[in-house]
Amino acid sequence: MKRGWRQIDRHAIFGTCYQGEVIIPYSELCKTFGAPERWEEPGDKIDAQWILQSPRGHVVSIYNYKDGFNYLRKDGMSVEQIDTWHIGGKKKCIILEVYQALGMGLEFILEEAL
Repeated sequence: MKRGWRQIDRHAIFGTCYQGEVIIPYSELCKTFGAPERWEEPGDKIDAQWILQSPRGHVVSIYNYKDGFNYLRKDGMSVEQIDTWHIGGKKKCIILEVYQALGMGLEFILEEAL
């Protein structure tokens, strides 16, 4: 787990919403934030989710959305194949916090925005 980050109870994400996304392999997210909470119910829109508190105290969720086996069944991807992850929270600033934790600096963010 990246220093200053910690996993928190899933109820903490109530009131959060999509703020952006990050393109990174599942394995890198696991190295940075530990193992995610896994969902195994057919029809669920997500397969894996990290529910975290950032060093600044912000609630952050990182999750796949409608691209895994749960939602698409045989046409979906395994979490190991997924590389586009949604970032949820209450403020846009969490995107920068997540990118920094993953070692993606301002240069990367600007490159993606242009």
